[in-house]
Amino acid sequence: MTSLKVCLPFCAALVCSAFSTGFAAVEPVTKGYQLSPLEAYLIETFAEEQVRTFINTGNSTLFDHPKVFYVRSGSLARELKSSPKSFQKKYLDQFVVLNSIINEVNGNHHQCKTIVSNPYMEITYTLSKEADHKRVSEITQGLRNGFYCKVSSVENPVIKLSDCIPIAQYKEIKMKEIEAGIRHFLSGKPSVDPNMPTYAMLAYTAVVSAKLLPKDSVCRETVSEEVSYTSAEMRLCNQEVSRLWENAGVNPRFDETMDSVQEQFQKDGIDTKLLSQAAGSLD
Repeated sequence: MTSLKVCLPFCAALVCSAFSTGFAAVEPVTKGYQLSPLEAYLIETFAEEQVRTFINTGNSTLFDHPKVFYVRSGSLARELKSSPKSFQKKYLDQFVVLNSIINEVNGNHHQCKTIVSNPYMEITYTLSKEADHKRVSEITQGLRNGFYCKVSSVENPVIKLSDCIPIAQYKEIKMKEIEAGIRHFLSGKPSVDPNMPTYAMLAYTAVVSAKLLPKDSVCRETVSEEVSYTSAEMRLCNQEVSRLWENAGVNPRFDETMDSVQEQFQKDGIDTKLLSQAAGSLD
C-alpha cells in the first residue's frame, strides 16, 4: 500500500486549498463505507474549503470538469481588446465566476452592469430565474458583488452574461455537488465522473484524519457540541487537519492507519484504484 504515501502532500494541499447546515445524513447502502459523524463533518469542511478557495483565488481542480473560468473584469477587458476572436472562442457559452464592482442595478435587481474604464468594456448580468431572491435583493450598486454566470454574447466592447446566480448561492450548490461526489465514491458504485479521483482522495483523507485526530481536537469538539457549523469553525478544523498531514512523518501511527483505511475500503467494495489515480497525478 506504499504507493499511497505520495498522497501525503496531495492530501495536505487539498485540505489547505482552502452555509453551513451540517452534513446531510447518509442513506443506508448495501455496500460501501458508512461515515461517522466526525468523518462526515470533515468531508463537509473539505467541500467548503475547496469552493471557498476557488471563489477567492481560482485554484481547485474540482472546477475543471466541467470547466468554470475564474475571471476578473480588468483581465477580461484586456483579453477582449487583445484578440476578440480568441476571446469569443475561449469564453462564449462557457461559465465564469466573476467578482466585480457593480456600477448599475435596475429596479428589480434582475439586471446589472459592470463598467471597466481601461480598456473600456461593459459587462451586463441577467439573473437566472433560479437565483435566490433574498440574495438578489442584496446586490448593491457601487459595491463588489460575485456571480456565477454563462457567457451568452460577446460583441466588443460588451460582454453579456446570463443565467447568473449570486456567488453565495453558487457556493452552496457546488458544496452539495462535491459532497455528493464523495458519498458516491464511498458507496462503491461505479462512476464516469472525471472528478472522482479527487473525490476519492478527499474521502480517504477524511477517514484517515478522523482516526488520527487527538481527543482534544477542535474538529471533534465542534461535532460533539454543535448541530450546525459556521464557516469559521470549518476553517479551524481544516487548519488542524492540514497540520496533521504536514506532520505525518513524525507520527508513528500514520502509515498503519493509511493502509488500514485502504484495506477497509477494499473490503467495502470501493474502487481504491481511484486513490492511486489521484496520487499518480502528482508524478
